[in-house]
Amino acid sequence: MLLAWTAFGVGVRALQMGIRQAPLLHAPMGFVYSAAFTTTVGYYFESWVEKNDELLELRLAKLKKLREASA
Repeated sequence: MLLAWTAFGVGVRALQMGIRQAPLLHAPMGFVYSAAFTTTVGYYFESWVEKNDELLELRLAKLKKLREASA
């Protein structure tokens, strides 16, 4: 999934260069910086989602346990 975030960063940089009407290889390190930034954001976003999913599973398990105990 991180590859998708990297591709998104490269695509955004290409769009930026198109809007500016600059040659695509005017500043090639911009692609690297954009890809690195969006990959980092994607990594932290995905880890945040995984932690939230784990917390949700724990809360659901506790709720099921309470409902079984009260029924």
